Amino acid sequence: MGRISGKFDTTEDNERADLNKCPDCGCYFGGDNCPLCGKECPEEMRAGNRKPTPRPKRKKSGGSDRVTFIPWYYEWWFIIVMLFISRFIGIILLAGSPHKRSVKLTVIGIIIALMLVAYVGIPLYTMLSLRNAPGPVNTELTHEEYVAACETIDPEAYYRAAAEYEGKFVSMTLTVEKMLSDYAYHDYAGGYATYYICRDPEGGDFEIIIRDCLREGAVNFIAGDVITLYGEGAKSITVNDLDGNLHAAPSVHMAFAQRVEP
Repeated sequence: MGRISGKFDTTEDNERADLNKCPDCGCYFGGDNCPLCGKECPEEMRAGNRKPTPRPKRKKSGGSDRVTFIPWYYEWWFIIVMLFISRFIGIILLAGSPHKRSVKLTVIGIIIALMLVAYVGIPLYTMLSLRNAPGPVNTELTHEEYVAACETIDPEAYYRAAAEYEGKFVSMTLTVEKMLSDYAYHDYAGGYATYYICRDPEGGDFEIIIRDCLREGAVNFIAGDVITLYGEGAKSITVNDLDGNLHAAPSVHMAFAQRVEP
């Protein structure tokens, strides 16, 4: 299957040097008068006296006057479909097709530019954006300024109205139930982070998830530790523990913390 593209060559020479030629209608004939218009053939247009008609220049191979048979797999619709399925195959088909060279180069250039944007430009932009994105906790305040800016919140009050404290400096005392590591999908930069599943030391059937963002004095707290943390209210998140259990609860980004001695 395929189709014919282009047009038939109209430049073929039909000059008949052995016949007379009418100067008006261009008809070739063997007698003295034109059989179409009846005009007598002048001497300069008779066979043997007539100057040969200059042959027109032939178009180069691939010119628009040539007839080209295009197979179905070189049709534009099929090339476009293949570009969506496999850009590599689509580009090969386009490059080998009998379409105009300038058109092919333009389309291939556009495709390569789009591929560079998709596979290089967007990831690079995302990486630079994440690198310049603000961290989970404020790093401009000193330790003393940060602690002074925190409002002491009752854990249950925070749990019940966590959305009101999002982005605010908060302080609370909690008991660590377990430590775990999970992928921080909700974070600007992503990547794995350390979390603590905590509860109110005074009791209560609720959890608060603490994201470890300690600015100094990094330490691993263990189950049973009672800690006073200073951080910033965050969105409710869902994390997995090592047993595959999901924990969904309000969270706090912990910038500073200290262990409360029993």
